[in-house]
Amino acid sequence: MFQPFSPRSVRIFVCVCVAATFSLSHRVARVQAAEPSEDLAALSRLSGQLVYVRDRSGQETLVRVVRSSVRELIATVAGNEQVFPADRVAKVLIRGDSLKNGAWWGAGLGFLNGVLSTQGLPCSDCPGRANSQVLMSTGFGAAIGTWIDARHVGRTEIYRAPVALVP
Repeated sequence: MFQPFSPRSVRIFVCVCVAATFSLSHRVARVQAAEPSEDLAALSRLSGQLVYVRDRSGQETLVRVVRSSVRELIATVAGNEQVFPADRVAKVLIRGDSLKNGAWWGAGLGFLNGVLSTQGLPCSDCPGRANSQVLMSTGFGAAIGTWIDARHVGRTEIYRAPVALVP
């Protein structure tokens, strides 16, 4: 009987795909928070980094953080120091986002593709072959999803003004 992939080679391939996917998906933005902070003073740790400041009118400015306090964000804009009062700052975003969502979408679509492609296989060793095909498709899908997500650079919101300050 013709067997295109040995069980050992399939396991090695799947392990390599999973390791590559997780190593890529952990290459996340420098700052990743589940929920954006409501404390402007917390941005002091980003001193020297570029961030996007969106004010209450919706205007967005690319700035380099100098320091921050509860009352204001001090940053340089085109080499000139500028003070952003806390009541004018609506959001602060940083470039970069997690690759995990791309990996999950890719793995999900790859799994679905693998399951659907194994339907109606006329073979004597179908369970092993079907399992390996589903695992390989899932691994490929996760790797492709991570790669696509890495090509799209998003933004991560790191500060959101408290509701009382936003009209």
